[in-house]
Amino acid sequence: IYKAKQPNIDEICMNLSSILSITENWTSKDVRRYIANEKYIVEVNTQTGYWSFQDRSITNELYGSSEQSSLTNDEVCQKAKEVAIKFGVNQTLFSKLSVGGIEQTTFDPQTDSEVTKVVGHNVYFYPVIDGKDVWGIARFVVTLDGKGQVAGIMKSYPDLEIHSQVKAISSKDASEKILSQEGIMISDDPSDADAILVNGYEVVYYIDIVSFDEENFFQPVYVFKGSYTNQGNVIPGYEYVALTPALDDAYFDSNK
Repeated sequence: IYKAKQPNIDEICMNLSSILSITENWTSKDVRRYIANEKYIVEVNTQTGYWSFQDRSITNELYGSSEQSSLTNDEVCQKAKEVAIKFGVNQTLFSKLSVGGIEQTTFDPQTDSEVTKVVGHNVYFYPVIDGKDVWGIARFVVTLDGKGQVAGIMKSYPDLEIHSQVKAISSKDASEKILSQEGIMISDDPSDADAILVNGYEVVYYIDIVSFDEENFFQPVYVFKGSYTNQGNVIPGYEYVALTPALDDAYFDSNK
């Protein structure tokens, strides 16, 4: 089990100022510290330590552009990795990433049709802990325009430390928790389903930090996936997904 470290907001702001060559003073308001001017916006959530950066001019040009990106997928990934390293992202932790295209649709009068082009890219870095995926909001996102310029960055994950080592329950015990409705179903339930066909399961870590009013943990959970059926036939368009803690109830009782 991993524990989220309490964020040092002063240190986070100081590091961002150094990396971004910011000389302006930070403004505090509610649960934010931020610097906003005509060129950029950088903001830190003082409850979580999560932060974001946006270059105003590049962002405005990106979302107003109709020019096809000149970057290959490899170039996008390489550029995003360079940005992530610059901002101190742990490349061992964030070994999984995906790329999403930012699309703009325009009307072409010559062909009398709409044309959709990829004008920029969002690169999502997802954490992997002990070889297991992490579910929840933990991610580091880099937004690039079609020329590779950084339009925005977002960090929404905490720094971690090992809290304890606990024996996990068996998959059989976990499935019995799901059957007794002790788990959480995170998929749509079609009204005409009369059974669920489970195809497999995996163990992942899960986190969803809102604030540090209480301790926050990356805890392992079982995720069961499958299909909904009606009279033995799979109902298309629906996937069954349910999760339950991989830890014994005694652990939670002893840590209340």
